[in-house]
Amino acid sequence: GTMHPVQERMTKSHGSQCGFCTPGWVMACAGFLLSDLPKTPNNMEQFFDGNLCRCTGYRPIIQSFMKLLNGEKADCTGSCETCTACDETQEGHSCENDRGRESSSGCCGGACGGADMTDIEDLVPLKKVTTIVRGERQGTLHLSDAKTDFFQPNTLQNAADLFLRLQAEGFDRKDIGVNAGHTGKGGVEKYYNGTAPYHRSIETKVIVDVNAIPELQNIATSGSLHTIWSGVTLNKLIAYFGSLDYEPFQAAKRHISVVANNQVRSAGTWAGNLVMAQKYPDFPSDIFLTLTALDARVSFLNYQGEVVGNVPVQNFCKQSYFKDNCALLLNFSVEQKEGSWVARRFKLTTRARNAHAHASC
Repeated sequence: GTMHPVQERMTKSHGSQCGFCTPGWVMACAGFLLSDLPKTPNNMEQFFDGNLCRCTGYRPIIQSFMKLLNGEKADCTGSCETCTACDETQEGHSCENDRGRESSSGCCGGACGGADMTDIEDLVPLKKVTTIVRGERQGTLHLSDAKTDFFQPNTLQNAADLFLRLQAEGFDRKDIGVNAGHTGKGGVEKYYNGTAPYHRSIETKVIVDVNAIPELQNIATSGSLHTIWSGVTLNKLIAYFGSLDYEPFQAAKRHISVVANNQVRSAGTWAGNLVMAQKYPDFPSDIFLTLTALDARVSFLNYQGEVVGNVPVQNFCKQSYFKDNCALLLNFSVEQKEGSWVARRFKLTTRARNAHAHASC
């Protein structure tokens, strides 16, 4: 096989030095090219807000990916018109400077469409792994080992039944962890859970994975009321708020865009961030601030299998009753109010991304 076009362009543009960060850049660029985002330089740079390099500086890396945005592919040869890079017109010419730009002015006029490519995954033999199918199935998936019981309900009713069952079996509520994006476990939670100076994650005896519950992925609108369910990632929430012509939502979009980085926002949910703020009062949650400013109300499933709704965000995070009784955060609802609004948001941090706020408003 051959290198993926992203790998090849990274190499030819001298975007890699020590190589430590290169796999992350390659995967981020491949993800951007496959995404639905408009392929503009600004969108590309925003997409890479979670990638760091300490060797080359960012210019050769960004330049290498810019060439991909401009349509460069891998080597190609063919019947050429005039090549824009070197003015060669001979048949079969292969240009070293402008490798097969897919346009009428490029080498071979784009007739070849680029050479055959090999996916990155095909370059390394895959290890045999156990596959968990997330399609239709009956009931709740249960896996276990000597330390942990893993459950994956596929409906809200199954989740409610599971929490009742765990209670009946004598599991303490502190032993039950709910997992969606799982982005806060290693990088954030350990700084607030009382394990200093070692900063270790605390593992729970039971993990309830909620990614197979389709209801939790919903975003619903009823008149002026917007309801966002807890499985919605931060990036999806940003996209939704950004699609609405309402200044408070636009300000919320801007504020959530500086939470963590693109990789975290693609997997992490708003609900996970809010529950972190509920669990650890010292955690400076931008989601708590944003939803409080929007006067959002949350609903959750308690350990008795009942839905508790219309709870102000500040009450949910600050009052012990909700902290002790919330088994699964379900959604938040926010009213789009009439009239003209002016909304401003500010965040003072050490870095533009990947940094908790010193002050946020």
